[in-house]
Amino acid sequence: MIAIDPDVDQKHAPIAVIDVGNQTTAAALYADGEIKDAQRFDSSNMSAISGILSGLAAGGLDGRLAGVVIASVVPKQNGVIGDIVEREHDLEPLFVGEQVTLPMDVLVDEPTAVGVDRICAAASAFDRRKEACVVVDFGTAITIDAVDDNGAFMGGAIMPGPRVQAKSLNNQTAQLPEVDIIRPADGVGLNTTHAIQVGIYHGIVGAVRQIIEAYATQVGRWLPAVATGGDARLFAEDCGVFDAIIDDLTLAGVGLAFDKRLAAGVQL
Repeated sequence: MIAIDPDVDQKHAPIAVIDVGNQTTAAALYADGEIKDAQRFDSSNMSAISGILSGLAAGGLDGRLAGVVIASVVPKQNGVIGDIVEREHDLEPLFVGEQVTLPMDVLVDEPTAVGVDRICAAASAFDRRKEACVVVDFGTAITIDAVDDNGAFMGGAIMPGPRVQAKSLNNQTAQLPEVDIIRPADGVGLNTTHAIQVGIYHGIVGAVRQIIEAYATQVGRWLPAVATGGDARLFAEDCGVFDAIIDDLTLAGVGLAFDKRLAAGVQL
């Protein structure tokens, strides 16, 4: 069993990069710093990765993948996805934070407790901007992370995403419904459903702005902010703080972690 096909140029051969999240898993081809053919599926249905990897392999070299690199925040799924990769592609999966070193220094109390998805997204944002920045990932949880001038992960904030908020209100109350997440046309809800939608939407917009402002106060200047994640385009404009919206930032960071490992002279 091999981790990376030894018969290919590891610096340029397309590999599969995978981001295993609590609700959604994303996978794509990665080569020369670019993401291609990104796809997503429900993380509870990990068997779906079989067909997706086969499709990605068809776009690889000679119909095969040179390697598979994974960032996962769902440990119980790692064995499942690893077995599929080994059985169907005869490759040993590489996990960021284990076989592949984290792509940046992490300046927090417990570096190993930080989700590798946050670190990969932050590293990719800094790699693109070449300056200190804030990265906001609008996913199941909303993470708001800061990167310093040296490209190190400073830490950040975590808050429930919109659907977690909606589900929590429904689960923890007797009469509040679980609502769809939308951008409300008005600021005052005229019925219960609308009121929840207003509260969730504008609560998130306000919280993101306030947290980024708090970062600016701490470091003494406003940092350029990058938005990513499935709900980025829903919220980013009204937040009024973003310089860019970048799709697949975490997947690109998984590939970057692999590239940095190779640049350090480690052949896998």
